[in-house]
Amino acid sequence: MHRLLAAISIAVLCLAATEAPGQKVHAVIAADSLDGQIGPGVQENVKNITALLTSLEIVGEIAVVKAEVSGRDFSCKSILRAVDKLEIGPDDTVVFYYAGHGFRTRESSKFPEFSCEPTSEEERIGLSATKDRITKKKPRFVLAIADTCNVPEGPEVGPVPQFTPPPVPERKAALRRLFLEYSGSLTMSGSVPGQYSWYRNRGETVGGFFTIQLLRVVNQQIAEKGAKVAWEDITPGATNLIMVPTEPKKTGQQPQVEFVAKAKQP
Repeated sequence: MHRLLAAISIAVLCLAATEAPGQKVHAVIAADSLDGQIGPGVQENVKNITALLTSLEIVGEIAVVKAEVSGRDFSCKSILRAVDKLEIGPDDTVVFYYAGHGFRTRESSKFPEFSCEPTSEEERIGLSATKDRITKKKPRFVLAIADTCNVPEGPEVGPVPQFTPPPVPERKAALRRLFLEYSGSLTMSGSVPGQYSWYRNRGETVGGFFTIQLLRVVNQQIAEKGAKVAWEDITPGATNLIMVPTEPKKTGQQPQVEFVAKAKQP
């Protein structure tokens, strides 16, 4: 189950890519925003991911089509329905983001399953299965993210430092490169099998520790590399070991990534 843990999963399997006219980014955000344990952190994660999508639209000038499954509509069935309703062109990118409880079984891949109360075996889903379901629609690029636990619940944790993204001179070109010039799938989650992904529900910085780290590294790499930014530069920092300030001693949270990608050559 997911408690105060942040497991982000991203999927990106790439072939050579070129930017095509009319490319779109389709985003599905699935969030257990009313959960009594991690609801505030989930809501903050959604706000931060939505801000990134808004930046794609306004700064990157990329058409974004967004669907959100949250609140009382949150369920496995609703998530599957949102994914199946995607109308994707061959040059489009799909961003899938899940924030909520998660778990693993003996049959699980290294990525977590979703605790979204399936009513039948057919409704059971996890990060790998969702990424595969999207990949069958043949988009150019899939970015699949899950901020959820890879084991049962964990204890509450202390605060993490506030991060303010630096000003970015070439943000438009950078965003277009990351979301339009890759093909395939990149999959990331906030913890390896057997670990929690931690959330913080109160204080100055609220949200999943992994989501916070991922977005911080994205902004830092864009600031440093501009139009030459690459997911290959982002994933090492995004998957750095996170030391969570639990009591009586800190707990290590190791994010993980599965990356098979190739971008358009400059």
